[in-house]
Amino acid sequence: FQMRSHQMADNKLLDLFEEFLIDCGYSQVTPSGLPSTVPQYIHAIKKVCDAERVSLITLPKCIDQIVKKYDVGGEKELVGKQGHSTVINALKRYAEFIKALSEIKNESVVG
Repeated sequence: FQMRSHQMADNKLLDLFEEFLIDCGYSQVTPSGLPSTVPQYIHAIKKVCDAERVSLITLPKCIDQIVKKYDVGGEKELVGKQGHSTVINALKRYAEFIKALSEIKNESVVG
């Protein structure tokens, strides 16, 4: 049961991340109909979670360290650069998404 609820929470986070990316102007498909930035970023985040053995729920707690690890000068820089830097860019957008989510949460608690 716990595993299923984690998967449901992960899927909800991915749905929200997808909406965030679309709101930021990223596209879902290329003009020729191929998957574009949004699905590529979601795939990259899933891949990093698997590689780092973290769930999407726990990723926010360590996103800064993971970004450093995959960014220029980090131990996984080459992975971060894959696909025209899709991996590191996806991680950076995910960090922005987490920050935006926490700001929304704080506003709804205060307001």
